[in-house]
Parts: sequence; structure tokens; C-alpha cells
Amino acid sequence: DIEASIYRELQSLTSSRSRLSIEQFLKVPRLTVLDWGLPDLTVLTAERSEDRNLCARVVVRAVEAFEPRLSKPTVEIAAFRQGRDIVRFSLAAELRLGTICERLIFNLGVDDDAV
Repeated sequence: DIEASIYRELQSLTSSRSRLSIEQFLKVPRLTVLDWGLPDLTVLTAERSEDRNLCARVVVRAVEAFEPRLSKPTVEIAAFRQGRDIVRFSLAAELRLGTICERLIFNLGVDDDAV
């Protein structure tokens, strides 16, 4: 099913490491397949709201660049450093198929193996 396909793609995206730094990832005008994945997020901390917001911006940018079936993504950070996970988050986005539009929510995490 399409939702399961998108979930697998999002898992692959969030478990892969981009060659770019966080700053580069957010500033480059157009991401390419060479930039696939998320930048190293281990430099961020849960105590700083700026870091949580930055992490959310990175995930949104990755989804916008690499998952064309989704639009209007939003991310809510659930936790930093929980077990093996560096960060856990909830991603909400719209899936558009022809005239049908459905809001989907995915619960995902980035673990130590991705960095």
C-alpha cells in the first residue's frame, strides 16, 4: 500500500547520512541525490529549543526534497537521546493522489547507526 511505501522511504531517508553539514543542507538551493539523508544531528541537544527547531527544519527540508508524494510537511520533535535513538519525531504531511488529499502521520526516529 502507498502509506507503507512512503513509510519505508522515510525510514531510509532518516537512517541515511547526508554528506552535507546542517548549515549546508538548509542553505543549498537544490538538494540532489548526492545529498540524500539527514546531516549529522549529534551536534544538537534537547535542552536548547533552537536545536529542536533546527532538527525539525532539517527533517522538513529532507522530506520536501526527497519525498515528492508528500506536501506541507510538519515535524514535532518527541524526544532526544532516548535509548539508541538520537531523536524521535512525528511527521505530518499531505498525500495527494489525483483529487484525493489525505493527511498522514508517521512516527520516526534517527538512531546512532545513521551517524
